[in-house]
Amino acid sequence: MPTRQDIANILEWVKENNKINLSLSNFVEDNPVYSAERVGDSVLIRGVSDHPWVYIDSHSEEEIEQLMLNISNDDKYFAAIEDWILPFLLKDKIPSWRLKTYQYVLHDNIDLPEAEHETAPLNLDDADYVFNRLNYKNTLSPLYIRERIMKGYSVGLKEDDKLVAWVLTHDDGAIGCLYVEDEFRHKGYAHSIVVTLLKKLRKEGKQPFMYLGDPGKAAGDLLRDLGFVKNTHMNWIEID
Repeated sequence: MPTRQDIANILEWVKENNKINLSLSNFVEDNPVYSAERVGDSVLIRGVSDHPWVYIDSHSEEEIEQLMLNISNDDKYFAAIEDWILPFLLKDKIPSWRLKTYQYVLHDNIDLPEAEHETAPLNLDDADYVFNRLNYKNTLSPLYIRERIMKGYSVGLKEDDKLVAWVLTHDDGAIGCLYVEDEFRHKGYAHSIVVTLLKKLRKEGKQPFMYLGDPGKAAGDLLRDLGFVKNTHMNWIEID
């Protein structure tokens, strides 16, 4: 059983290792971690945000097989799992829920345009309004949105004092919850709020990234226009 010092040492290694996936490195910076195991250059991290999440990062089949020995029946929620790890993780398990996404990354050499509209951070009064317009309410909660507004980065845009567009960062630092009210689309609002958020992240020394499943034309065009590059495939899983 790893000691507190063992866990601290592993977390320090994670933070210093730029080959660790972005979700994991951001998660351990901003959320409480209660368990950490390392085999070679592979890690298994358990921490809590809206759920008790398990993160696994590895580039070795031999090391991942050793880490899998530490998975227990209490481990239900798995975050940012690469496709090649799934057969090891799900060998004798059936997921009750799985979100398949691609990671898109904005590299440091990409210049950003100016935002064309005035924006401001979201506040707690916006939380319920934002939550009620989520397309995936079954995977998030009102409390989660409040926490993201308080702890993360967010940008909103109002017209006549009404919130009509917004975006924020998730518990792993990924950009998400991008939304523009139907009657206010095609005005460049999504471009303005995303550009503003990207500049905030860069100012804080953060690598901008986001996850999308099969992006629609509008989302895909926005990502390409801003210079995002499709990276790796990631999965979020719940196991009964």
